[in-house]
Amino acid sequence: SQVPVEFRIQNSTGSWRWFVACGSTVEYASDGTIAKIKGSTLDIDDHKRAVEGMRGSEKRLSTIFRSAPGSMAVTDNEGRLIDANQAFYDMLGYSAEELQGVPIMSFSEGLRDKDSKIVMADIFRECESYEDRRFHIEENFLCRDGRRITVDFGLSSISDTDGIVQNYIFSGIDVTQQKKHAAELKLLAENQRWLFDFLRQFNQFDGIVQLFEALQENLPQVISFSSLKLI
Repeated sequence: SQVPVEFRIQNSTGSWRWFVACGSTVEYASDGTIAKIKGSTLDIDDHKRAVEGMRGSEKRLSTIFRSAPGSMAVTDNEGRLIDANQAFYDMLGYSAEELQGVPIMSFSEGLRDKDSKIVMADIFRECESYEDRRFHIEENFLCRDGRRITVDFGLSSISDTDGIVQNYIFSGIDVTQQKKHAAELKLLAENQRWLFDFLRQFNQFDGIVQLFEALQENLPQVISFSSLKLI
């Protein structure tokens, strides 16, 4: 049998190059020792450098993936979880072991009851309609502790050389608090507009009785404005 052996050889310029050699015994001496060997040697230095470069790139990408502040996950072509960073697990409140192989859309309040493969196929068609093959949406996700959070997320597809989707990349951010604050600011603006309009009309009242009557008519708005909490 042939056993490949990798080794380095220093050339005339003093640099080192990697080679791989494969050989087999073709003749033995009368005492049983090897008399003749045939084999081949191949320069694999460029290949070794390319592999090392790829490993370095993979390590850098893995570091970015693991340390990203936003939630990131990788699924198969049916949306089942393969890997995710810690931010993703923290967002939903599950461990890596609990989510391995679980359809990622099963946490979506609007998509959890639908077939994961069909959902991902629909998303893929949406991806195809975008120039960067990226789908972007907001969905309510259900956490382990029962909380409902709003996640702003995107999905990108990864295809093989034949154009067949192999994986999806999920990246999302919990925007629950941002949306809550936006709603509160909108309510504040609406109440401010009502109050300013009311004060502009203040000069129309001839007495305190008319003023109280106007306040009673607008009591719901007054209560809403006075009870609004700013965070």
